[in-house]
Amino acid sequence: MVRVDRPVEGALRMSDYSFDEWYVVRLARTITDREVVFHGFGSPCAQVAMYVAKRTHAPDMMLIEGAMYAINPDPPFIPPTSNDSSLKRGAAYSMRFEEFFDAAIRGDVDRMFLSGGQLDPYGNTNVTAVGPLERPKVKLGGGGGGCNISATIQRLTLWTTRHRSGRTLVAECDFITDIGHRTPAGTRADLGYTGGGPQWLVTELGVFDYDDDGRMRLRELWPDVTVE
Repeated sequence: MVRVDRPVEGALRMSDYSFDEWYVVRLARTITDREVVFHGFGSPCAQVAMYVAKRTHAPDMMLIEGAMYAINPDPPFIPPTSNDSSLKRGAAYSMRFEEFFDAAIRGDVDRMFLSGGQLDPYGNTNVTAVGPLERPKVKLGGGGGGCNISATIQRLTLWTTRHRSGRTLVAECDFITDIGHRTPAGTRADLGYTGGGPQWLVTELGVFDYDDDGRMRLRELWPDVTVE
């Protein structure tokens, strides 16, 4: 898929808003009202999307703020890091680290936003290393607790702004950090995972969901984007 400048019959065109605004709004639309929603560390697009959702179509969602684990905070601004004390301001409650993981394991967290250095067609993500583990080409930041909670959270929204790089959406992850619908070891059901897995993938070119076999499929193209 490519971005094009020529008119596309029947397509929307970006005129009154920026691409960044469009992207965040589309991420926000993956959230349903009354869901309990969490974003991972260092996830600015997802972080802003959660606040957009809560202030528009999902006022009764429960927003759990990144590294602060603060519930429904009202920060004065969105800082450049998810690990900032301002993100606790006005919160109904600040969870302890272990409280959040207990809630996720119980299935009490409805949605989490995840990204990665690599994403495969079944929604597995890699934030561990690119290349063989014995001698990786690149060492990534690591998944924190994503490997655990991706197995039990009810729904995942995956996102990336590097679809066009040719290196992020791959046929197979070099290492599976966070669990999608199917791995070489089996499906989520085979492995005994209780969460529902990825529901959406939002990239800078379009929106994907996952079919009954857990494989991604194109559902929506951005304005000014064609499959060609």
